[in-house]
Amino acid sequence: MTSVERNAPTMFDLYGLSLRDLGDARTLVERALGILFVERDSLFHAGLYYRVRGETDFILQRNVDPDSDAGAEPNFREWPLLLYVDGSSRQDEIRAALERHPEIKFLRRKQLKVTR
Repeated sequence: MTSVERNAPTMFDLYGLSLRDLGDARTLVERALGILFVERDSLFHAGLYYRVRGETDFILQRNVDPDSDAGAEPNFREWPLLLYVDGSSRQDEIRAALERHPEIKFLRRKQLKVTR
């Protein structure tokens, strides 16, 4: 592994989806990215949610925090559904594919520099 790979930033992107139905959102994102979500259930993710694990980790969930009324992402309460895209070297390619759909809006990117 080169020093560039060791010190490459890990990116965490967040998208808001205007759709209200989690199943419809799942279908839209799966088609946009050519992925297949696995249905999961967790109180941490406010019940039913969808996940893909791999080089890129995708989580599609409701914008609900079971412990408060603020929502999972209080700064983005107007978005009923959220898509987290974590840890990919293809973040920009993924963003372009998702933003072709007016129901999906890029909300923020966080970068962490991971040194090993």
